Amino acid sequence: MSTSPKTEPCSVEKCPSDVSELAELYCLKRLTPEQEERFEEHFLMCPRCTDEVRQAELYIGDVRSVLSNLPEAAPRRTRRRRA
Repeated sequence: MSTSPKTEPCSVEKCPSDVSELAELYCLKRLTPEQEERFEEHFLMCPRCTDEVRQAELYIGDVRSVLSNLPEAAPRRTRRRRA
């Protein structure tokens, strides 16, 4: 019987202090390739950070849904100055 290596559970001390912001930037594809790789290495093994990514995905999806259902804004009328 083969056993897979156990991963050490993540503790809050190992999580980035700005995990919520990083999760949002990750979901929006706004991290550099190096930042993305570093964040993925951590969050894929960390239940807390995985949850942050899920929450960010849900939030971003909700915002996109709301924005897509808004009526298009009418063009602004400019006032002409009287000479």
